[in-house]
Amino acid sequence: MTEALYERYKEALRRGHVASLRGRPEAALAAYVEAATIAPVPLPAKSWHDVRARAATLGARAELSNDGSQVRILVDLPPA
Repeated sequence: MTEALYERYKEALRRGHVASLRGRPEAALAAYVEAATIAPVPLPAKSWHDVRARAATLGARAELSNDGSQVRILVDLPPA
């Protein structure tokens, strides 16, 4: 991974974390998806830990695929 690509990856993760902290789960998910598409390797353990922790602060849960290449953010919606 080039330095420029790594910086784009880190910036996408940062935007995801900030959006999570600001209660914007759709924006957070979009940023995390962007980071996942930039990364040519599975999500690093530290990043996965951060994603899970941020999701939990929003009352959501995060799931990581077996190969570490996909993240799903799940939110239980209140009854209509």
